[in-house]
Amino acid sequence: MSTRCRWFLCFLLFMVIACSITWVAVWCASYPNLPEFRVHSVSVSNFSYFDSNASVTGNWNVCFSVYNPNKKFSISYDVAQSSLLYEPKTSYLFYAPEFTSETRIPGFNQFARNRTFIDAAFASRDDYVDRGALGDINVDGTPGTITFKVMLVAGFKFEDARSGRVVDYETESLKVWCEGLVVSLSLSNRSASGSGKLVKPRNCEVSS
Repeated sequence: MSTRCRWFLCFLLFMVIACSITWVAVWCASYPNLPEFRVHSVSVSNFSYFDSNASVTGNWNVCFSVYNPNKKFSISYDVAQSSLLYEPKTSYLFYAPEFTSETRIPGFNQFARNRTFIDAAFASRDDYVDRGALGDINVDGTPGTITFKVMLVAGFKFEDARSGRVVDYETESLKVWCEGLVVSLSLSNRSASGSGKLVKPRNCEVSS
């Protein structure tokens, strides 16, 4: 093979690679990314745990931040169904989180590159919870911890920020999992009322 042919083949290969990279970059720029969810705070009030029948009562307020990372797309969210669950303290490989409460969050619209804060209020009254889920509550007045997770499911759609045209996406349902929400809580005894706050903000997993 002559030198001219080798140079031509190298040039052709370079052009194919360059065109492929350009096409991928253009496709990524024109395809919307999923929003980012983060739990900034969790407050618990009027919390009580009765050891005799393993029941709990309390009020929770969860504050989310929702960020739209897209430059060219706004996001419209439908009413969301949100659930609050306990994460059991167990060494077993498989476990089922303890369902506690659920609530509905109003829908909202979000502009491109916008961060929105939303609140979800949960309430529980005399609900049974496995003792393993509350094993870290201390009864001598020193702080203990309870770990929660929050699940959120909502319909959503992307819209072109300039034209308002709805963008086709592979699904119309958004699923958000916020795990490892550790709340510091102190009770003087197993039937006393207590309150608590989130130890550290957590990012959520988002899928469609």
